[in-house]
Amino acid sequence: MNLILLKKINSVFKGILLLPLSLCLSLSTTAQKNGIDTLVKRFDNHRKNSLQEKLYVQLDRSYYLTGEILWFKIYYIDATFHKPLDISKVAYIEILNSENHVVLQTKVTLANGFGDGSIFLPASISSGNYQVRAYTNWMQNFEPEGFFRRAITIVNTFKEPEAITTSAAERYEAQFFPEGGNLVNGLKCKVAFRVTDSKGNGVEFTGEVHDQNKNIVATFKPHKFGIGNFTFTPSINQTYTAVIVDSHGSIATYKLPVVNDEGYVMTVQDSVESQVTIQVQANRKTTEPVVPLVYMVVNTRQMIALAEARILQNGKTYFQINKKDLGEGVSQLTLFDDKLQPVAERLYFKRPEKKLMIQMLTDLPVYEKRRKVKVEITSENNFHKPEPANLSIAIVRNDSLSGIARDNILSYLLLTSELKGRVESPEYYLNTQDNKAIDNLLLTHGWRRFSWNKIIMGIKKPTPVYIPEFNGHIINGKIIDGSGQPIAGVSTYLSTPGKNIQLYTSRSNEQGGVQFEMKYFFGTKKIIAQAETDKISNYRIEIKDPFCNKFATFTMPGFLPRHEDETRLLERSVALQAQDIYHNKKVNNFSTTTFDSVSFYGKADETYYLEEYTRFPTMEDVLREYVPGVLVRKRKDNFYFRVPDILNKTIFKENPLVLLDGLPVFDFNKIMAFDPLKIRKLEVITRKYYLGYSSFQGVVSYTTYGGDLGGFELDPQSISLDYEGLQQRREFYSPKYETQKQIESRIPDQRNLLYWNPSITTDKSGKYQIEFYISDMDGDFEIEVQGITKNGLAGSAKSSFKVGK
Repeated sequence: MNLILLKKINSVFKGILLLPLSLCLSLSTTAQKNGIDTLVKRFDNHRKNSLQEKLYVQLDRSYYLTGEILWFKIYYIDATFHKPLDISKVAYIEILNSENHVVLQTKVTLANGFGDGSIFLPASISSGNYQVRAYTNWMQNFEPEGFFRRAITIVNTFKEPEAITTSAAERYEAQFFPEGGNLVNGLKCKVAFRVTDSKGNGVEFTGEVHDQNKNIVATFKPHKFGIGNFTFTPSINQTYTAVIVDSHGSIATYKLPVVNDEGYVMTVQDSVESQVTIQVQANRKTTEPVVPLVYMVVNTRQMIALAEARILQNGKTYFQINKKDLGEGVSQLTLFDDKLQPVAERLYFKRPEKKLMIQMLTDLPVYEKRRKVKVEITSENNFHKPEPANLSIAIVRNDSLSGIARDNILSYLLLTSELKGRVESPEYYLNTQDNKAIDNLLLTHGWRRFSWNKIIMGIKKPTPVYIPEFNGHIINGKIIDGSGQPIAGVSTYLSTPGKNIQLYTSRSNEQGGVQFEMKYFFGTKKIIAQAETDKISNYRIEIKDPFCNKFATFTMPGFLPRHEDETRLLERSVALQAQDIYHNKKVNNFSTTTFDSVSFYGKADETYYLEEYTRFPTMEDVLREYVPGVLVRKRKDNFYFRVPDILNKTIFKENPLVLLDGLPVFDFNKIMAFDPLKIRKLEVITRKYYLGYSSFQGVVSYTTYGGDLGGFELDPQSISLDYEGLQQRREFYSPKYETQKQIESRIPDQRNLLYWNPSITTDKSGKYQIEFYISDMDGDFEIEVQGITKNGLAGSAKSSFKVGK
């Protein structure tokens, strides 16, 4: 065979070999693009259809006595951009015990992204650690892990704390988390761990990983708060056990996760200043597809920062992320296989570069008792330019009682709100440059707000059960018949009897559900719900509890009174009792809620004050003698009303809506039999009136002297109950000592919390000044300010001053 012929044969074979390879590469490029487009499109659709809200609640402190008032400020923001929202108008605040049993509940008004309120802590509460949680109605459509939550301590100095049983050997909870999610045969993997005691706090220990042959394959110890990591290469032929020895020499053993024969492992390397490298390893038994693809999607609070595809070469590949493309805070790094199924995931944290800088400057470092204090507050960005901000401030005596470590608005928004479970000492992670501690925390507290599988499959989200409360609190109910079956298409009415007449209507849906949007509904009031009895009989209305009955897993730190706290607790308890004796009325002042006091139907066309007329013995005489706007007819022993249609200069042919203190009355015989001497006022609407789904041919409204129905007999099928509306705002008591006589007054002032103001707004120059007076308490006082700007810059600061010599 000559040389020329050999070259021709080689070129032919080379073409045969290159043709499938180029075709595979072409198909791979198309698959990459299609896969990325599918992931991005479906994720973007999910984000647009799933508004995420966040609440952050600043408390005046973290350690309380029963009898004290817990003050709070609510920051209501968009969970993606962290800017104040103005959609939901109601927040739900609860205090839960360690078993997730509700101790106290309240509803608070939100306006322009903020709200504030207070909770009195009654003597019925036992000493212990509790959880404050907060959410909106809309947030109930999602997992309760997304609710705001914080641990606090409440001590009842008049009740012995419940006995705490402790075993001879401390029992620990140990958890192990392979980076990415799984241990895979033959693939080197980082494994994070978290070991906590019975109080939920991290412990110090040393540990070893043993295979089933008792060989040591790794050693480890915690880096911070009982959290750390180790690396080893697992084998499918082995089972692994972690053995830990605590500082007392106690030994405990725990099983590591099962090793998978196939799977993916991802390793994040943050060694380069401007980039993050993600190494992907795969152990795949199948040879399909010919060109194995993997996809990486990185999102920060549901905003995609990276969406790329890579070809696995010898079971490995790499992704690189420019840190500039990541949002500040926690990002989710999710790996997908060639079928677009999520196969590995972990979290990454980018430290904030932009934050609100707050400074406080007192006019003096040390003060005498009952003297005025001036504090200059400044808010600016990191470029030292003024930033107007909405702030809240608490100034409290540092009595050294050991409160639970808590985070601030910045650490909550960027870190702990994106993590699962309780984080011990959350402030530590943003106040230090300990990147290793943050990474370990992320490896052990991973949590997603959404399911990737549902997003990829394009599963349409169901209609939300809970809607945003745009105009006020929504009372939900259900109307059913005698057999318990829902009744659809029925007009229902909810009224709050009183001098300020308010009426709310709803038409039941297919499931019998009704919703009443309660505007201007404050304090505890009696509500009455009923249906039109002339159109339906044998029904029952149920009113639903508006609070959420789902609870997140939240390990409460154990409560154990300290002997060294007894003196300080006694001092604080005596001070509290003195305040209650001398200042109880001032402490329990509530501001008057301002809203339109006109009845829901506005100004009446005709108004009659019955005291100005001759008082007749029957309602029929009253109407016939001097109320021309209401025509009374009687047929077959039943009364009928007719109201003139003043616009069309005729008479309406159907009954008007008849009310007694805002309660619809459908049996006119009952209102005609009612004692007219109990009626103070009668109002008439002589035109067609629309209310919700219903329209009425006029309105006749009776008002009693007490606004309490005057003993009127309710329909037996209606439901009447006392219902707590939105919280009325308690005024913070802060006395002034402007004269020498006031300074020398012998009335004690034992305030522990000197000042609380949840509604500070710095001006264009970023300035705000507060003034308050010192109490009779000496010692060290701490100032804490937190806040946010309209553009989402959050920040906090602490300062202190001294009272006494």
